[in-house]
Amino acid sequence: MPEQQRQSERLLNEAAIAFAQLGYAGASVRTIADAAGINGAMVSYYFGSKEGLFRAVLADRDGRIRERLTWSERSAGRGTADSERRWRVYLACVLVDFPDFIHLVWSHALLAGDDFPNGECRELVAEHSDLVFEGEPSAFGPLAVELLGSRIALMDRPASERQALADGLSPALKPRGRVGKRAKVKSQTPPLPDPVEPAPDRGPAVDAGDDFLGGFVD
Repeated sequence: MPEQQRQSERLLNEAAIAFAQLGYAGASVRTIADAAGINGAMVSYYFGSKEGLFRAVLADRDGRIRERLTWSERSAGRGTADSERRWRVYLACVLVDFPDFIHLVWSHALLAGDDFPNGECRELVAEHSDLVFEGEPSAFGPLAVELLGSRIALMDRPASERQALADGLSPALKPRGRVGKRAKVKSQTPPLPDPVEPAPDRGPAVDAGDDFLGGFVD
């Protein structure tokens, strides 16, 4: 793998973690670049800006989930179990393999305002509703809200616990067996609750040494 591709992938992976944990406003380019072990100026080279980096993270996660769904459909014969299989693959993606997706997308989609990245995240949620639920109302929205409000973030839970949560949910998102009270949500409810007004954001503290990044750090 070429070095540029390795650097780009490291930045994407570290950015996904930082944006999921700190939010778009709270994560700085310096923090992401340091975690990736790459000069912060390379963010400008690869992605143009902090906004470009966030968009690239969304596109990466969205693309990986869609690829997994497509692969599942191609590797199995079509039949009555297709929708359930699609559900299983999707749940495994967002709960087990890419738990940062819920934090990346839903935490911003639930905020009011169409400014970046809230509006784009709401659009992506709507696309995934059509992609997986075929436009039908679902309980995934309330489940995401429950997971975001949990004392322990989904992405900080052990993989075995995330897998158990995915295994305990049916395509209608009704728990099979005991997976915890938080997973017991009603089906047939709108996928995206009304956005809420975000708390005033004063922005993170910026070190004087961030000046060389040319404005890429909040």
